[in-house]
Amino acid sequence: MNTLENLLQQASKLSPEERLWLAGRLIEGIRPGLRQARSSSRHWAQLKGRLAYPAAGMDAQDWVRQMREESDHQRQVSPKPSDAG
Repeated sequence: MNTLENLLQQASKLSPEERLWLAGRLIEGIRPGLRQARSSSRHWAQLKGRLAYPAAGMDAQDWVRQMREESDHQRQVSPKPSDAG
């Protein structure tokens, strides 16, 4: 039996009031870590300029054009689901 299963088994022996108190204490113990995680998350604006140009080895507009052309070609070569039946 792992530690969490052991804790759950012990908690099941508590009264409802004690379990509620325990749950509250566990949640309160987590909150400081959540606040820190939220404050350390980055916004897209903070990432601006972090990637060297050109990022994928080509200009962004050229990359988008190439992806669209490849996608168009793939749709032309692949049979449509209604054609397969």
